[in-house]
Amino acid sequence: VIVNNRGELGRHVGDLFQVCLFALYHLKLARISPAIGFVLQCLSMVNQQQQYEWVATVKKSLEESVQELQQKEKPQSFKLQDLVFLDSESIFVMPSAFNDDVHYGLQVSRPTNLYALKALQLREKVFQWIGRAKASQKQSRAAAAGSSESDAPAGSVSSFASLSQWYEHARTVWQTLSMCGTDLLQFKTMRHVLMAQQLQEFCDALVQKHINERMSAESEASIERLTKELRGAKAASDVHAVDNTFRGRLDSLRDSTMQEMQHEFDEFVKAHNTKFTDDQVKSDKRFSLMGPMRRKYASVDSLWRSAVHLALEQRSMDHLFEEISARVTDLLQEQGASVNVQNVERVFEEKWSQVMAEALQKQRPHLQRIVDEVIGHFNAALTNLKSQFRKAHIFHGVKALTIHEVGTDVEVCSSFVSSKKGV
Repeated sequence: VIVNNRGELGRHVGDLFQVCLFALYHLKLARISPAIGFVLQCLSMVNQQQQYEWVATVKKSLEESVQELQQKEKPQSFKLQDLVFLDSESIFVMPSAFNDDVHYGLQVSRPTNLYALKALQLREKVFQWIGRAKASQKQSRAAAAGSSESDAPAGSVSSFASLSQWYEHARTVWQTLSMCGTDLLQFKTMRHVLMAQQLQEFCDALVQKHINERMSAESEASIERLTKELRGAKAASDVHAVDNTFRGRLDSLRDSTMQEMQHEFDEFVKAHNTKFTDDQVKSDKRFSLMGPMRRKYASVDSLWRSAVHLALEQRSMDHLFEEISARVTDLLQEQGASVNVQNVERVFEEKWSQVMAEALQKQRPHLQRIVDEVIGHFNAALTNLKSQFRKAHIFHGVKALTIHEVGTDVEVCSSFVSSKKGV
């Protein structure tokens, strides 16, 4: 791998190679150790000792990465040369390809013969790098031949039974690398990559413990207990009272669960303050705990609203039955001794139609109220998505829905949400 760099080798090159080393180790793509050679452009008068110091800086940065990676493995389970080949002579300095000169009052850039000569020397140097890398890798394989397969270098043996397994693993690694955005350079060092990964694993454990287990169990128990009270409610006011009770308990459960999760997160970060040093990564991971909480709260709320709606419908049917019974009783009292089957059936049908017309008029959905509810749900969901994916800006271009965008009654009935651009 030839790294063409303009200017001197600095710490930024080592930081970039740390991210590459992380991907190379976890993806387990290469059965050989890639040989790295640096070509520094537009430099002149650089002594050999300075070149060695630059390569040593990059090598030291990569060795720090190996130490970070070994924290999850056995100590000394693999070395830097098991992943990449890099020695102090893997560097070549190239002068500027053009010389600026003034000819008849005009500035002219001319190619130099020195650059052409250095290009030929670089070609020979690259073959020397390849030869040294092959010799080193041959020695490494010979030394590893006597050891068991379990003691082989971490990047030399693939541990995936199928291509699909490797794809799932590669996808996870890529998500770790790109969680701060589409630009890998947002990771300053390997420490940032591993810190983000470890905090994500801890956050996943918190979500499993507090939301998927505790909050799910308590909310389901509360729904089951209060659903029995809904069935015993005599009027719609009783149903609304039970509904208010449940919502108060659900809000209290949400707040207490969120406080416990954030408290455990803060205690974990405080206990490992020497490891987790980046405030931005810690803040992002702490904020990410709100996403699963919102989704769980919305799921429980939707389930409860279904139970409340069913109870209100039942109370409405009971009220309708009582009203019909009262009108039939009044009819029988009015008819007195002249009551007969045909007369009762005729009047019953008339009263029944009247009661049903009144009931339908009461239950007929109000178009403006539906539009307001849809706009509210749409904008709330869009706000949550923008907050959840604020780094990637996936929903950044989607605008909130307004009452003027809904249109006429006909357009409302033709599902304006599905035709809205950007969704």
